[in-house]
Amino acid sequence: EVRDDGLEEAAVFGEVSYDLTPSLTLTAGGRFYIFDYDAVSDVAFRTGQRHFEGARRTTGFSPKLGLDYRAGDHVSVYALISQGHRTGGFNTAGPQSQAFAGGPSNPAREYEGDTLWNYEVGAKALLWDGRVQARVAAFAADWRNIQSDQFLRNGLSYAVNVGDGDNRGVEIEANWKPTIDLEIRANALLADPRITRPSAAFNSRGDAGLPGVPSVSANVNMAWRKPIGRGLNGFVEGSLAYVGASRLTFDAERRYRMGDYVTGRISTGFETERWAVVAFVENPFNTAANTFSFGDPFRLPEALATTPLRPRTVGITLRLSR
Repeated sequence: EVRDDGLEEAAVFGEVSYDLTPSLTLTAGGRFYIFDYDAVSDVAFRTGQRHFEGARRTTGFSPKLGLDYRAGDHVSVYALISQGHRTGGFNTAGPQSQAFAGGPSNPAREYEGDTLWNYEVGAKALLWDGRVQARVAAFAADWRNIQSDQFLRNGLSYAVNVGDGDNRGVEIEANWKPTIDLEIRANALLADPRITRPSAAFNSRGDAGLPGVPSVSANVNMAWRKPIGRGLNGFVEGSLAYVGASRLTFDAERRYRMGDYVTGRISTGFETERWAVVAFVENPFNTAANTFSFGDPFRLPEALATTPLRPRTVGITLRLSR
């Protein structure tokens, strides 16, 4: 296939903030956009050629509205609403007999744009003389007419609108400096990604979740640095992360599972402005979980491909800078 795609975008955007009170600020903005998209495709076969030309224009307005309340010098509360849009396009790949009729077994010739609404409320705080920074937020995302790349039986890709979905959850972040030499960072995410309205034109399931979006994830990072003298510092760093389970695709027949593993890294060494010597251990638990259920797209319908973590790795590195 020889395909030529063209996309022209024009947009006007702006934002304004107004202090309703000394502690309360309202922010409003938006983006007006115009997308002009066209595609020309020629697919050559032994017995002929398939030609296609298509064009589409998308116009719209993406608003943004925010409210920020400062409850003193160290605590603030905020709320935010925003919207984004992605333009649609055309499917052209496939064998000579490809129908482009739409439905669970045939891609539609044209797929529509999708829209994402984001809602978030949260609070930020600076505690214990600034040694602790914390943020907690509750969020909701409504995704309409979701676009997704899928694969034909021969491995060629196409795009389809799989339906509507949403994701609700809570996110927590904290940064703590118990001493001048030690810093600890942590965050956690609890979410409920799901399909709320499966498309009749695609073989998806309402309980499939959103591909690549786990319900639980968390990580902790620690860094300790101590000046030794004459520009030399010693340090110890460590990280621990959990990636929750998720699925590869929306497809009800190919709900390949990935994630649900713990990994980390530990390192220690010495450094100056010009050089550093670091000893490290990556994946200290030697986790062999599947990080991504995808390999060769031409074998995806017949064979499960996995991407395991790199095995436990121990090493020493030397970094030099001028």
